[in-house]
Amino acid sequence: MKKLAQSWKTRKVNWKIYVSTLTANLLLISVGGLASWISPTITKLKSNSTEENPLGSPISTMSISMLGTIPLISKLLSYIVMAKLSQAFGRKKLMLYGAVCLSVALIGIAFARNIYVYYIFLLIEGVGLSSVYISVPIYCSEVADTSNRGVIGCFVGLFSVCGILLMYVFGSFLSIKMFTLICAFPALVHIILHMVVIESPIYLISKGKKIEARRALESLRLNRTHQEIETEYSALEKSVESDISKNILDFKSVLELFKIRAGVKAFFISVTLCIGQQASGIAIIIMYVGPIFNKSGANISGNNVGIIIGSAQVLTFAVAGCLIEKLGRRPLTLFSSFGCCLFLFAMGISLYLIDIHVCFIAEIRWLPILFVILFIICYGLGLGPIPTFIFGELFPHDFRSIGTALVLIINDILMSGMSFSFPILSEAFGAPTCMVAYSSVSLLFFIVLYIFLPETKGKTLNEIQDLLNK
Repeated sequence: MKKLAQSWKTRKVNWKIYVSTLTANLLLISVGGLASWISPTITKLKSNSTEENPLGSPISTMSISMLGTIPLISKLLSYIVMAKLSQAFGRKKLMLYGAVCLSVALIGIAFARNIYVYYIFLLIEGVGLSSVYISVPIYCSEVADTSNRGVIGCFVGLFSVCGILLMYVFGSFLSIKMFTLICAFPALVHIILHMVVIESPIYLISKGKKIEARRALESLRLNRTHQEIETEYSALEKSVESDISKNILDFKSVLELFKIRAGVKAFFISVTLCIGQQASGIAIIIMYVGPIFNKSGANISGNNVGIIIGSAQVLTFAVAGCLIEKLGRRPLTLFSSFGCCLFLFAMGISLYLIDIHVCFIAEIRWLPILFVILFIICYGLGLGPIPTFIFGELFPHDFRSIGTALVLIINDILMSGMSFSFPILSEAFGAPTCMVAYSSVSLLFFIVLYIFLPETKGKTLNEIQDLLNK
C-alpha cells in the first residue's frame, strides 16, 4: 500500500512549481511590453492632436532620445545594487520590489501630462527593470529541477516576447494612457498573487533558514518521493554550507568572482553568449525589417510588421520551450547561432543584388522576407530564449546575482552599441554590407560557442559547478 501511495505521488502533476514560476514570469510581460512601448508612444507624442498626444504639443528630438535613454541609464546604474538586494533579501522580495516599481512607473506615465513627469517615472521604470532581470531568471533556475529547468527557463524569453507583441497590437489603436495601463496589468497581477510564489530553497539555506528551505523544497517537488526530496535537500545544504565555511558568501568585491575557476568559466561563457546573441543581428533585423518589407514590394505598415515579427517570435520561443529538454541547450544554441549567421548573410547578399538591379533577383523580390522569417525562427529556437536563463545555471549560487548583473550590464552596452552603430554604418557602407559584416562576426562567435559551450541538460546546479571547475 505504501509503495502504491508513493507511485501515485510520483505521477502527480507538479503544479506548484509552475504556478510559482508563471506568477514570477508575469513581470516579464510588462518588461517585454516596455521594450516595444516606446514605438507607438513616440508616434503619438509627435502628433499635434490633443486626443492622441497627452502632452498637448509635439515633443522635441531631444525628448525622444531621453525617453529611450533614461530607463537604460537607470537600469545600468542599479544592476549591482539589485544583485546585492537579491542576496540580502531574497529573490521573492526583489520580484515584489520590481513589480511595485514597474506598476508605479507605468501608472504614473499613463496619467502624466508633462514630459518631465515622464522622465521621473522612467527613472523608476529602470530600477524596476533591473530588479526583474536580476531576480526572475535566477529564481527560475534555482527552483526548477533537472527535468523541467529548461522549460521553466524558457518562460523568461517567451513571456518577454508576449509583452512585445501585446504592445504592438494595442499600441496601434489605443491611447497612450490605455496601452500603458495594459502594460502595467501583469505587474499588478503579480503583486496580487505574490503570496503563491515559493522562495528559492537555495537562498533560504544560505540564510540559515533550514526549516523554511525544507518546506519550500517539499512544495516545489510535489511529484517526488520523500527520499528523493531528502537527497536533493542534503546535496543543496552541503553545497551551500561548504561555501559558507569558505566565507565565499561574504565577499565584498565582485573581483572575487574571478578567483574561482567555475566563476571565470561561467562569466566567459555568459559574455560569449551575450555577444553571440547581439552579433546574430537581431537588433539589425528589428530596425531594418520595415525597409526590407518595402523593398520586396509589400505595402505593410511598420506596426503590422512588428505584429508579424512578434507573432513569429512567440511561436518559435514556445517551440524552443518544448524542445529544450529533449534536444538540450547546446544543440539548440549552436543550430540557432549558425542559422542566424547564414540567413543574415543571405539577407545581405539578396538586398545587395536588389540594389544593383540584378535581373533574376528582381523576379523574386520576396526572397529577403523569406530570409527574415527563417532568421526569426532560428533566433527564437536558441539565441533568443536560452542565454537569458542559462546565466542562472552557470554561475556559482553565491555569485549568481552579481555575476548575472555584470553580464546584463555588458549585454545592455552591447545592445545599445549595436542599435547606435547600425544606422551610422549603414549610411556609410549600406545596410547589405553591414549585414554581411555582422554575419562574419556571428560566425566567429558560433565557433567560440562550439568549443566552449557545455551541455547542462539533465544536470543539477551542483553538477554544473563540478563540470565548470574541471
